[in-house]
Amino acid sequence: MRSLRVCPKLTARADMAVSAGDSYAAVSANADKMLIYQARREPDWEHFSMAVEAVFDSLWRNGTWEFVDLPPVAKVTGTQMLCEHKRGADGAVSRHKARCVARGDTQVYLVD
Repeated sequence: MRSLRVCPKLTARADMAVSAGDSYAAVSANADKMLIYQARREPDWEHFSMAVEAVFDSLWRNGTWEFVDLPPVAKVTGTQMLCEHKRGADGAVSRHKARCVARGDTQVYLVD
């Protein structure tokens, strides 16, 4: 079985995993922040779609992912796509942002 492996880059947020329930609550509390299935229902989905494509193109171009054989004891760590309206000083939507985040709450340290 082939899978994607994320090449880890150490960041200050590397150990800040949030459970799925908490992340959903945090995302849905702000009307400008949403999961991808919610963004697909928005009238400006075309803008979010371009932002999502840009994120994935950037991840591939920067070598963040590579195809590897999945070890027998490991599981693929899931991801979520988060979308957000970014607003300017006047309160109008200035751009659409997408972000791909790993589901760290399902990951086993040094295994997955």
